[in-house]
Amino acid sequence: MAAEITVGSARILLVQGDITGEKVQAIVNAANSGLMGGGGVDGAIHRAGGAIIKEECRAIVSRIGRLPAGKAVITGGGNLAAKYVIHTVGPVWRGGDRGEAETLAGCYRESLKLAGSGLIKSIAFPAISTGVYGYPPEQSAKIAVNTVIEFLSSGDTSIELVEFVLYDAHSFNIYQRELKREKANGRRKMIEHAYAEVNGVKLHYAYCGKGPLIMFLHGFPEYWDMWKEQLKEFGKDYLAVAPDMRGYNLSSKPQDVSQYKQRYLMEDIRLLAEHLGYKKFILAAHDWGGAVAWTFAMFYPQFLEQLIIVNAPHPVAFERELRNNAEQRKASSYMLLFRSKEAEKRLSDNNYVYLLKIAFGEIIKNGVLTDDDVKGYIRAWSQPGALTGGLNYYRAANVEALENHAEAIKKPALSDALPRITVPTLVIWGEKDTALLTGCVEGLEDYIADCTIRRVPDASHWIVREKPELINQLIRGFIK
Repeated sequence: MAAEITVGSARILLVQGDITGEKVQAIVNAANSGLMGGGGVDGAIHRAGGAIIKEECRAIVSRIGRLPAGKAVITGGGNLAAKYVIHTVGPVWRGGDRGEAETLAGCYRESLKLAGSGLIKSIAFPAISTGVYGYPPEQSAKIAVNTVIEFLSSGDTSIELVEFVLYDAHSFNIYQRELKREKANGRRKMIEHAYAEVNGVKLHYAYCGKGPLIMFLHGFPEYWDMWKEQLKEFGKDYLAVAPDMRGYNLSSKPQDVSQYKQRYLMEDIRLLAEHLGYKKFILAAHDWGGAVAWTFAMFYPQFLEQLIIVNAPHPVAFERELRNNAEQRKASSYMLLFRSKEAEKRLSDNNYVYLLKIAFGEIIKNGVLTDDDVKGYIRAWSQPGALTGGLNYYRAANVEALENHAEAIKKPALSDALPRITVPTLVIWGEKDTALLTGCVEGLEDYIADCTIRRVPDASHWIVREKPELINQLIRGFIK
């Protein structure tokens, strides 16, 4: 017997049978904290895998001690068909009010993380904690299925197949009902992933929901994940899409710096919308994504319903501030490092410690970014060519007002060349932004026919991460 659903590019498959015979790369063992084998699935895996698994487990326990509930470790598969065994300790059911649910979710989550970090593509789980540990099977199944779906929805994993291997028909039917419930609900808030080949590049994008299109663009050093809360919120009644911009994470990374000029970036967005089947859409953007969005609104207004900008200066306002405001020039001086030949080495040394510090130091310290968020950034930056791709946005830009201010101010201003924006525009600005000062928000009515500005005094440049609910509320109020 089998049943399955698809989550992005991965599959979740239900199988009734014996997990020890599954031909996947890794199987999960519902272990005890001593890792020495026992009854049920634990004993069956140790017997089928042979003494080598127990030897590796003994070495782990001698090194780290007994394994806490909700955590996971990995060994080889011994004589099993699977190459690896991931051992995790489930919670003992004590009525449900002692953190059992979060501990059980941790078993699945930590096992998936271990598998993903080892580039394992297929993994099989038993029903953890439902034997002698007494976890109610229906509740266990709901946690197992939901946790796996949420993990796969992130897209940041090598896993392509997750199996739940249930020993008897009763357990299989419980999981099948849970899987059918998820399928019937459509997982409207589930984030999925796809690729589009447009404008000579392959763009990865995350998406959620269906309906009119709202697209979210990130900047440096972000990737699609910065918009995950907006994808889930606006996926309720829109097709909410967040691409990895060219040069970033899982999208193509042209080597030629000229390929990062605005004309190419604008076309990426127009053709992605066309690929998705839309001639008109709402565009929301932050940082470098905002720079692209501003330019898009100037030259492609016919494709936009509305424009939302978050802490990204209008090109004319930014040039004005660089010309006339010494404080803004000082705040923007980091751009000179990012344009330099030394940028990649300095930013990536010691596992990106300097980039993490200068970009996200404060929101790591205050807990806005979790350890998982940081790991996600490092994975994204570590994609081949990704750090250079992001830096090429700076290298392709004209920052003469920083490099040679005296000469720059002798030349005509951008305001003489760029068209006025006619698309209804919302600007959201975290006023604690230390890179883009509040002067960038002044005088926008001169460049935008219909402009609404919402200042947030206690938010920084990373307002989307700091205040996702407020961002959702402000956007909702604007586009309704």
